[in-house]
Amino acid sequence: MVERSVLLKGLQHPFLVGLHFSFQTSHTLFFVLDDINGGELFYHLQREGAFPEPRATFYSAKMASALGYLHSLNIVYRDLKPENILLDRGVHVVLMDFGLCKDGVSYLAPEVLLGHAYSGAVDWWGLGSVLYEILHGLVSVSLYVSATFQLAYSIHCTLIWATPSSCPSTGMTC
Repeated sequence: MVERSVLLKGLQHPFLVGLHFSFQTSHTLFFVLDDINGGELFYHLQREGAFPEPRATFYSAKMASALGYLHSLNIVYRDLKPENILLDRGVHVVLMDFGLCKDGVSYLAPEVLLGHAYSGAVDWWGLGSVLYEILHGLVSVSLYVSATFQLAYSIHCTLIWATPSSCPSTGMTC
């Protein structure tokens, strides 16, 4: 439901996916979004590996522009990762997925992982992590630390509360 409320704000930015309309059945919520047909940045990174610096700079500037626009509306994106960045005909990047409830935490800033108060600064952390991956074809070392933290926290929760899903809120589980 969070994604719908963000998209219904009428976001007007060339590097953010646009919502044309939405509808709901008794069990499902549907979104009709822009057709961005270049595929996920994740796919292109898997296929090509690292990108040259001019291409990485070009994509990063567009992501920074989109994040700056969201921040001007007091919206924190929180989940910048290659899977949420689409390429439009291979030229422009478009951010999508405003859902906030994610499977992985690899790109999340430490304050989000720990359940602390956070600001738009977490998006700049995500941009830095994505830029590192674009330039080097590797996930940043800090992302492995985040994943290791999640595993340790999950084990801790299992020992104390019997299951990771019953852990106190940390922003790491949905």
